[in-house]
Amino acid sequence: MAERLREVRDRRGYNQTGMALLADVAQTTWSIWEDKPPQQFTSLRKLAEGLEVSADYLLGITDDPTPPAKRGKGPSSGLLDEV
Repeated sequence: MAERLREVRDRRGYNQTGMALLADVAQTTWSIWEDKPPQQFTSLRKLAEGLEVSADYLLGITDDPTPPAKRGKGPSSGLLDEV
């Protein structure tokens, strides 16, 4: 994830200070995230994978719980099929 944070920041043309402002964190916090993301990020990913939903769904960004790997594919056998 650290590499992706840095990659996306660079692609968008932001420096660490600009990204910190967007994320509402201190620049030093952003710098740490680019070096070693916090355990909560890893835990969120594991939760999403275990529940077979997207992290975006857990964060309230989307109402579609379908994980990215299952989008556009045939019937899924995920936990939410029976909900």
